[in-house]
Amino acid sequence: MTNIDDLVIPCVERLKGIALPKPAHLLVQNIQENLRALTSPFISDMKAKAHLTPTELQIADYIKKGKSSKQIGAVMRLSPGTVDFHRNQIRKKINIRGKKISLYAYLLDQS
Repeated sequence: MTNIDDLVIPCVERLKGIALPKPAHLLVQNIQENLRALTSPFISDMKAKAHLTPTELQIADYIKKGKSSKQIGAVMRLSPGTVDFHRNQIRKKINIRGKKISLYAYLLDQS
């Protein structure tokens, strides 16, 4: 249930608010991927270990899927700078800020 609240519902809400241009297609794709991910412990583990906010969880999920800040910003209707801010917050919370490991690599390793 937590996975549904943190991953699926926010995407559905965003889908309702847009007139189905290309970002809407990406959201629908994300909904499908997240439904498949419900059986994955990744989000629950990240939420429990790092105390990530729902927005940070979504961004972490997109990063794990290989999306850039620009792509994440387009889908979530945020500026790339805001996405970068959240990336830094995620790094801080999982204690990899200043270390020689990419956030993408770390998140892939956690799944």
